[in-house]
Formats: sequence, C-alpha cells, structure tokens
Amino acid sequence: VIERAREAMEVGDSCAGTDTSFFASSDEASFSWTQNMMEYDPATIAQEMSSMSFYESYEKFGCIRSTMFPSLHALPPLPVLAATAGFILHTPFSFMYHWKYAHRLPPGLARIEHWSRRFDNAFIHVISTCVSYATSGSWKYFLACAMVNADCIYRHFLPKVGVSDK
Repeated sequence: VIERAREAMEVGDSCAGTDTSFFASSDEASFSWTQNMMEYDPATIAQEMSSMSFYESYEKFGCIRSTMFPSLHALPPLPVLAATAGFILHTPFSFMYHWKYAHRLPPGLARIEHWSRRFDNAFIHVISTCVSYATSGSWKYFLACAMVNADCIYRHFLPKVGVSDK
C-alpha cells in the first residue's frame, strides 16, 4: 500500500517518512484512498469492504474485491494483463491443434490447410499483438502490430494457402 501511495504521489525511494502525517499533506481529492488506508487498520478495511460493491471498495480504498480471486487485492499493471490475455486466448487453439490434429493429419497440404492449424497460427498473431504491448508499453506500437497481425490473420483464412487474395 505504501509503495502504491509513493507512486501515486510521485515519491521515489528517497522518501523517508511513511506515517500518516506524511500522507496527510497530499491532495485529499486525488489520494483519498491513501488516507483511508493509513487511517484504518486492516481489520476495519476488510469489514467495510465486505459490505461494499466492487466499485465502492475501489473508490474508497483502491482495492478490488472478487469472490473468484479472494487473494487478489489490486489489479496487475496493464502490460501484464495484456500478456496474460494473449496467452489465455492462444492456449486453447494451440492445445487443440497439437493434441488432436497435428499428429493425425497427413504431412503436407492437408495439415497446413486444416482449420485447427489455421486457428492455431491465427492466435499466434493474437498473442504476438498482446505481447507487443506487454513488452513495450506503447499503445502506438501495439496498434501498428495489431494492424499487421490483423492482415496476417485474414490471410490465414484465404481459401488457398500462399495465394494472394487478388
């Protein structure tokens, strides 16, 4: 919590104080969750959060409350979520192709043109797009990669492999 407060207030490692008087000097409207976290003990926060909605608990304390992930109190950074989303989207198609079809289909064109391989390769482009944001943190680079990968995904589903759509 204290590290998050330091980041929010743009205070680095040189910060010596971590008590309530240090945080009391911050802008109350911008950092109300910081002051709330410093004023209450964890038991009080947990008790209050149990009766709040997801949005209320985030507004007041900067924490999330989820029944699916009870130990997840704050969301990871967006690049981490992007990488996770890419892996989650690609894995089912890759698993399906490699487990069910890759070793059963005859080598050559039949294997290359099979729908499962096309989906596996298409979702490799999806994961590449997500990882482009995860590794760079740049929305411009992400959008450029998304456009290139969208064209590649489109070409994976052309009727003939290796033939232009023109």
